[in-house]
Amino acid sequence: MKHTEPERDFKDPVCGMRVNRLTAVAEAEHGHKHYYFCATECRDAFLANPSKYLPRHRQHGVRPRSDATQVDEVANHDVGAEQSPNPVRSD
Repeated sequence: MKHTEPERDFKDPVCGMRVNRLTAVAEAEHGHKHYYFCATECRDAFLANPSKYLPRHRQHGVRPRSDATQVDEVANHDVGAEQSPNPVRSD
């Protein structure tokens, strides 16, 4: 018995439209994965620059940070280490 993929919709990575694999106008393979498209223009745009349309991989549980955020956090940490917002007196 041949194993068949269940009928479901896929998201066109270029325009975001939902596309059924049986009725898709175009398809392409990238990185051993099949992608389905609503139009040949979407497929051509994808093939010209796949990394533009594919989500970037990131480690699970780690929120992405911008360089500015990292610098701000380091600056705030350094300031906090030098000065205490509520100085405690020991008399």
